[in-house]
Amino acid sequence: MEFDFAELNVHPNTFNFELAGYQQRDPAKLQFGINEMKLKLLWLKTPTADLVFVSLDVLYFPEFLAQVIYQYFSEYHDIAQQNIICNATHTHSAPSLSIPYFGKIDNDYVDSILVKVNAWMPQLGQSFKPCQLCFNEVENTAHNTMGRRRYVRDVFKLFLKKNVMLLPNKKQSIDNKIRILSIVGANDTVEAVIYNFSCHPVFATSALISSDFPGVINQNLNTGTVKFSLFLQGFCGDIRPNVTTRSPFSRSWKQNLRVLIYGHVFKKIEPQDLTRFTDKMTALVSNNLQGQLVSSTFNSHHFEFTFKSVTAQVSKQAVIKLFSMGNLVGVSIPAEVLSSYYDYIKSKFPDIDLLPLGFSDGMLGYLPLYSQIPELGYEVTSAKNYGWDSHLDSDNLKDFVSLLVENISQVLQQDKRIT
Repeated sequence: MEFDFAELNVHPNTFNFELAGYQQRDPAKLQFGINEMKLKLLWLKTPTADLVFVSLDVLYFPEFLAQVIYQYFSEYHDIAQQNIICNATHTHSAPSLSIPYFGKIDNDYVDSILVKVNAWMPQLGQSFKPCQLCFNEVENTAHNTMGRRRYVRDVFKLFLKKNVMLLPNKKQSIDNKIRILSIVGANDTVEAVIYNFSCHPVFATSALISSDFPGVINQNLNTGTVKFSLFLQGFCGDIRPNVTTRSPFSRSWKQNLRVLIYGHVFKKIEPQDLTRFTDKMTALVSNNLQGQLVSSTFNSHHFEFTFKSVTAQVSKQAVIKLFSMGNLVGVSIPAEVLSSYYDYIKSKFPDIDLLPLGFSDGMLGYLPLYSQIPELGYEVTSAKNYGWDSHLDSDNLKDFVSLLVENISQVLQQDKRIT
């Protein structure tokens, strides 16, 4: 197996952009993280197949960019779309590039990105080096992340109604793993790292561009022999940093009331919170770069599914991509996938090493499990922000998970792990 990597600066500089992720921002707030916006690529090649990971510091991966990348690799390298995994880091402090609801899209900025990318791509794949892959999975023992869906009686509805609120929930089952793919080159040295976990990058709330925690961790990891680090966002739809408080001394009466009634709430984030988070996550990755050798061959697969709203008046087709490297199975879904999907897939395939990947191109919005629809909550009711007329249909989602399990089984059969 061989590998190559590259990155491109796509910072908007002087363009008239709006940041996506928050409706309100604090213009007086300091810079959180690094003022950068990068398109990053890591390319794995064997004599019979290719697998390309593409990451962008943005809320959602834009379709226009994905199509340009797909077309280039198809035309010049004969690499199929299913072998290219696009992934947005989901930083909440980058320009809006895909869904107008989350901010005005500057077409001049879009054009500038396309000019840069079209000039950059012909340079890719010119520095392949032999490598081996090592995989490791570790528990997030620092407990830096936590669930944000809590089923309670709503104080703002006079406790008459019980529903899901955006509150810290230590009892919620979440994807609490960190997955590390080390690219090992000559002399058994780790030269590049792919790492994956599930968490909203929501530290930066100022009016300044920031790659949030992925950018800081990448910078921390790029020391010694490691020359390139790539973060791949997971199923983080209902997971955020564990930064909470019991203090009722907020300027917001609603926040104070939440503290008094529910105890812990998510607090206003300070610079030291970001530093604490990134230091701990960096250590968990850098201290676990050694792992089991991964198969030097891989299989890829994709399937399409039509998601439907509960009214059946709106439907959207999505492409779900799967790949396997021995025991490692990647699942890429174009949505803000809730962590319940990680639990569900692992319950069906407990022996696989699952690499959950959300935020690919063709964004659907939040993707709750069918059983979570009756609970409502923001991850269900916000569907209208993504062009739906109502929330997703639970029966339709049952069909989806059945088809997902069926296709994962097919990938494993291709890999000759299941007969």
